[in-house]
Amino acid sequence: MKGKGAIFVALMTSALWAYGPSYLTVEGVQRVFSATTPGMNGLIINMIRLNGSVNNFDTLDLTESGSYIEFRDSRGYGDLWFGLGYSVPWFEVGLTGNAKGDAWDKQGERSGQSRQDSYNRSSAPGWGDMNLVIKGCYPLANKQIGLGAAYEMTFPTGDKGFEVIDTTDTWGIRTKGGFWRTFTYGDLSFGGRFLMSYMLWREEYMQALAVHLNLGYNTKSIGDKTDDVFTGGIAIMPSLGLFKPFIEVYTEQFVRDTASRHGDGPTYGTLGFRLDFGNGLVMDFAGEKMFGDRETGNLDNKGPNPDFWLPSWKPTWAGWFALNYTYVFTKPQRKPAPGAIAVAVMDDETKKAIGDATVAVPEAGKMPKQVNPATGFIKIDSVPAGQYTVQVTAPGYEAYAGVAIVEAGGIAQMNVFLKRTKPTECVVVGRVVDAETGAPIGNAVITFPQTTGMGVFNVEAQAGSFKAERVPPGTHTIQAAAPGYQPSSQMITLKAGESYTVEFKLAKETPNVAVVTGRVYNVKDNTSIASAYITITGGPSQPSPASSGSDGIYRIENVAPGTYTIKCTAPGYKEVSEVINLAKGQVLIKDFPLTPSVTKGMLVVQVVDKKTGNPLPANLTFVGTSLPVAATDPSTGVWQGEVPTGTYTVNAVVTGGLTGYVPAVKTAVVNEGQATELRIEMVKKGLTMTFRNIYFKKASAVLLPTADPALNEILTFMNENPTAKVEIQGHTSTEGTTEYNQKLSQDRANSVRSWLIQHGVSAERLVAVGYGESQPEVYPDNTEAERELNRRVVIKVIGEVGQ
Repeated sequence: MKGKGAIFVALMTSALWAYGPSYLTVEGVQRVFSATTPGMNGLIINMIRLNGSVNNFDTLDLTESGSYIEFRDSRGYGDLWFGLGYSVPWFEVGLTGNAKGDAWDKQGERSGQSRQDSYNRSSAPGWGDMNLVIKGCYPLANKQIGLGAAYEMTFPTGDKGFEVIDTTDTWGIRTKGGFWRTFTYGDLSFGGRFLMSYMLWREEYMQALAVHLNLGYNTKSIGDKTDDVFTGGIAIMPSLGLFKPFIEVYTEQFVRDTASRHGDGPTYGTLGFRLDFGNGLVMDFAGEKMFGDRETGNLDNKGPNPDFWLPSWKPTWAGWFALNYTYVFTKPQRKPAPGAIAVAVMDDETKKAIGDATVAVPEAGKMPKQVNPATGFIKIDSVPAGQYTVQVTAPGYEAYAGVAIVEAGGIAQMNVFLKRTKPTECVVVGRVVDAETGAPIGNAVITFPQTTGMGVFNVEAQAGSFKAERVPPGTHTIQAAAPGYQPSSQMITLKAGESYTVEFKLAKETPNVAVVTGRVYNVKDNTSIASAYITITGGPSQPSPASSGSDGIYRIENVAPGTYTIKCTAPGYKEVSEVINLAKGQVLIKDFPLTPSVTKGMLVVQVVDKKTGNPLPANLTFVGTSLPVAATDPSTGVWQGEVPTGTYTVNAVVTGGLTGYVPAVKTAVVNEGQATELRIEMVKKGLTMTFRNIYFKKASAVLLPTADPALNEILTFMNENPTAKVEIQGHTSTEGTTEYNQKLSQDRANSVRSWLIQHGVSAERLVAVGYGESQPEVYPDNTEAERELNRRVVIKVIGEVGQ
């Protein structure tokens, strides 16, 4: 629920309880109480709660002629409940009153005969008893289980006795104190219940299921032991946003009524739903069925003039309607809690999880992370409230980008269905002809020597044409060969789904010489290398060197048979050489995969505001290197580039006319062929960071070893912002005197300052100030939990050293 009217913040964000009062005002369903409370200071107003039932029955009555015949009458009852309650965490009290009404609508005549009784209607409105409920409970298992107890007391304030008070009413005889039942127990009554609640929570779907159990005992009337009952009930309520359907079974069984003068104890089955509008307003709608025989046995409530609180007849169905409102008293404003984004990634056709998908939220500084391989689910925590673009990618699928709106403390749920990418195979068609005559060469064959799985394609005999299908996109070497001809190779680059045409002109084979040809390419990414220098030396002949073209292809002809050393060199790559043996008429295809002499990796730097997470324009300096100053993209705060492998110290300075930011320094290690992501969070003058996990010995300023994680976090912050000057603030609760708390807070701030100085932080960058109890986050802090919120150390950026 929201802060203005909400009594229960944890409705869908902390996986706890769905709120709403029972008919006795304390939290529950209808008759069943929950072992939870709303959890905050709140006034509960049970404005209106109606229930009632009407059904027909047959009765014998005198006619005007003095004979008995059977008439078909209607009877009914109704209750109007109203109450007031008050709730604090894990304690609740409710006071409830009610107005009641019974009615008997008699059939005036039947079969032409009229009743002897001239009054065709009887009604009995009046007041019922007051009910007081005091409830306490305690959470277990991270608040998924609640145990508690409730004390019930009934005060006999209702009308009692069958007394005719009006015979002139348009509804016939009007009586006081009930007609089918008494409106009061006539005596004090006491009772108690053991309470238990359990919550089953599914984070992937942000849905909850609450189960509540009650077991108890109630005297109903102290003066009549036969009225004592055992009570028990179970209620189940799922939470589906504001809609909360429920089912409830509640029973009261008599303990000492051996003569069955009361009839069977009632068991109520209730089915309905609750609407929780999130602003304190709750509405209930339900239907109820009573089980148990109320018509037979030695009942003491057959009447008129009843002396029992249950009607002597069993209603067919009863209806419930309720309207409640909860007012939350004003509390100190706290900083909004961060939210989260929950994403489930599925195949658009099969609706099955995609386990190798990655999810990123760049605007929140969340770099790509892989989902759970089994479920395709991921939850991204610590996302400030706001609107974000969520990016989802997976191999073989089209990329997705969608918008998620995160509320403070809430979870934005996204179900993403990815579509598979379209087929990418290509087709290569062409002809093979004689280089001199242009005649087709019908016995040629086509191969892709560097592409696995392509096989051999035969040329059509008459036209010399060929067609190679299912060729993957990318760069390929395609070769044509035929008996009596020198083989020929070409480099082609295919785009997804493209059809490519190529023609080979084969020269007749020269029997006494050999040919060496091939492709020079980067072994890292298979890109062609132009202007590589290839030499063949050390053999019987000295053929001319060759250079590779833009497609990486080279060719050296007229090489006499023999043994040679072939060498390939290219700027920026390691030299390669090896020994080759050439035979007469041989065409040797010799490719050179070259390794770069300098290994590189990708460095991705994002600069953001530490407080808001918004991207910032900044200049990046790579300390101790010859790399030039780089600038981030102002809209994304990102710079990326390929750099030599190694360790980099990156200094960031905010630009674009944005003032007040302190320069930051951070280190990144770049590995060969990998992308390294570095997030630099810039701090601005006035930024504060609160630490409640810096622990001291009780009532002293001596730091405990358990404070080391938080102290190391502050140390890292100071090292990453080497020019920042900060104020170390000490704060206490209101427990103790003002003078004592002021001194304690100053001593503790000094202890943190001394620790940082001992670990290498310059003293001129640290100012320690104790504020005592003067700046509480929660006031008043009456509970220990509230006092813990006020005991804290705050680091505030107050400027730069030297300014």
